[in-house]
Amino acid sequence: MFHTSIQVKFCVAGLHCWPKAPDQVKFLSCFHRHLFTIRAIVPLKESRQLEFFILQKRYKRLLEEIYDRSYDLINFDTDSCEDIASKLIQRIPEAYIISVSEDEENAAIVSRSN
Repeated sequence: MFHTSIQVKFCVAGLHCWPKAPDQVKFLSCFHRHLFTIRAIVPLKESRQLEFFILQKRYKRLLEEIYDRSYDLINFDTDSCEDIASKLIQRIPEAYIISVSEDEENAAIVSRSN
């Protein structure tokens, strides 16, 4: 038995900081910019049930509603990738996995419990 899902991906430029960063990475306590890549994995019940472009636009707009968008950057304040993913998965009921990465290097993954 196979299960089919789609992955929707989009990127946003944003700022965040980690005020209590340890000394080894103290520079992270100041606001710094990343290109955040968000991926949402959504199950399908039937082929072509959902359109990538529609979901991509909807999820990006939702992210911009959750956070303050100043200029071309989103202000994530002190939220980590885990925080961003958690906020998104709470507002996207059809997604069962959300990942958020910084500069396509490291990512946090939040999944919905079955």
